[in-house]
Amino acid sequence: MKILQSKWFHWILGICGVGGSLFFLIHLSSWSQLFWPGAWFVFLLVGVVGLEMICRALRLQKVCELMASKRLSFRGSFWVGAIADIYGAATPSSVGGEVARLASLARFGIKGRESLMALALDRLVLLSSLLFVLLVSGGMVFLKDTSLFSLKSLLNTLILYFVLAGGLIVFLFIMVRREQYEMPWKKYF
Repeated sequence: MKILQSKWFHWILGICGVGGSLFFLIHLSSWSQLFWPGAWFVFLLVGVVGLEMICRALRLQKVCELMASKRLSFRGSFWVGAIADIYGAATPSSVGGEVARLASLARFGIKGRESLMALALDRLVLLSSLLFVLLVSGGMVFLKDTSLFSLKSLLNTLILYFVLAGGLIVFLFIMVRREQYEMPWKKYF
């Protein structure tokens, strides 16, 4: 089990992931259809990814501050997110990302129940923000062309996010009602 927590294992796994991606990109791609969009566009994309990782780290840091007995530094929360990205990319449906986040939070000394509650609240915040973006973009699509709402994929996506966010809210309230976890409501408002 110690090998899974070692830095060398994480580095080797990351290098293998990048190497495998490059191998398949080189051998299975249609290079005649590719073109270079320009350095400014690549820097823009890298900057957006970096900004997204920083925002996720700040969100996890705040959630752990509310839900856990031990504070998590920005560097630690950034590391947890990066490790989750690596393991999420290496496993089907990104299930390894959540397990890696739980293991990483345990490595920083956050107890199992607290890390589970923190990750549930983090997912609730993520789904709520995605739901807001979906509603705004759905409203813009509706104003542009109402026939696009006949797409079942858009409707199914909205329903899925409503169900997931509602399920997490119910889970958090059940844990609070059973008094297994004390919810610091005053810190939210």
